[in-house]
Amino acid sequence: MKQHPWLTTQLLIARHGLAWPIVLLIALLLAWAQFAWLPSRFERLREEAGRLADLRRSASHVSPAHPNKEPPERLRAFEAALLPREELKRFLVDAWDGASVHAVRVTRTEYRIERESRGGFNRLLITVPAAGRYPDIRAYAMDLLIRYPGLALDKLQIKRELSASAEVEAELDLVLLMRVEG
Repeated sequence: MKQHPWLTTQLLIARHGLAWPIVLLIALLLAWAQFAWLPSRFERLREEAGRLADLRRSASHVSPAHPNKEPPERLRAFEAALLPREELKRFLVDAWDGASVHAVRVTRTEYRIERESRGGFNRLLITVPAAGRYPDIRAYAMDLLIRYPGLALDKLQIKRELSASAEVEAELDLVLLMRVEG
């Protein structure tokens, strides 16, 4: 009959009265592991707290935009990404042509404009139902996102009718940030 090591150990402890020394040894090992591990954990927490404090200090040094001062670099980069109103037609043509280049079938698109009152830009919300192979749809979306830095992919919903089919139906929700003229 095969004996289990754990059962054998328990029998030896019960028979010879070694329970207290073993329990003490296990407690010491656990305490040592805890104290060996805790300093590195505290050190990481200290480093993280230092980084957080640095971020707070740098955020407190940023002054609010003053009308007489030049806008910060990040604001200029954001404004450069905004599509001018007169280039909207070119974007729409590129979006339709890009679909055919990537072998993606787009039957219709829906557009809705949201006006941003304080930001100086508008959002053009675009819903594009598309059909084709997944790599083609992904390439189509990436091509548009690379070409237009003010464009963002808000949602991509993909549906496949049959698991063996290479064709998928997708719905792309895009957001194009446009400059407000005037």
